[in-house]
Amino acid sequence: MKISSQKWIKTAGVLCLVILVVGGPVLVWWHSRQAKAQEYFSEALKAGHSGQADRAMTLLYSATAVDPFFSPAYSLLGWYQFQRKEWRRAERLLLKAVRCSPRNKKDWSLLAEVYYRQGNLREFLSAITTANRIDSRYIKPYLQRAMMHYDLHLYELALSDVSRALELDPQNAAALELKGMIARAVAGGGQESRKDMKYFRIQE
Repeated sequence: MKISSQKWIKTAGVLCLVILVVGGPVLVWWHSRQAKAQEYFSEALKAGHSGQADRAMTLLYSATAVDPFFSPAYSLLGWYQFQRKEWRRAERLLLKAVRCSPRNKKDWSLLAEVYYRQGNLREFLSAITTANRIDSRYIKPYLQRAMMHYDLHLYELALSDVSRALELDPQNAAALELKGMIARAVAGGGQESRKDMKYFRIQE
């Protein structure tokens, strides 16, 4: 049974009207949630800058409560937990961040470091590779992988990563310092601790 073009047009018109009537309020509601999450996030940044880490985290959790897909809040919460050495909590939060915003290279880089601190080299390398695929000119993943190779006494591989970082930024202080550490280790001077590095920072 054929339906005339006029009936199709009428049906389409009715459907559009239903979408506008039902979908309009939903969109307004969702945008209001996003705006509230952004408000919480802005307040969290102010609290963090004034040294109120606990208040900042409370505000960030409030942001995720009103908008479960607000990735900046998960990112910053992950960073706070990383600073507190709460590796498992940081991992869970950063996984939520990259699920909401899969092309955030900094989140993947920090997640990689969290995996490394837990001794999970497989997931560390996977996260590093993802960050590198997102932006092959992002230096931090090369330095993180170089540090892993350094810790494992794989100095040639470490130097290869450092050299790539220096190709991208010849004056990068962290890469230059790590290059010196590798050279001293190869020369028999022994390994230096990551905590002794002046310039190497995981989170920008």
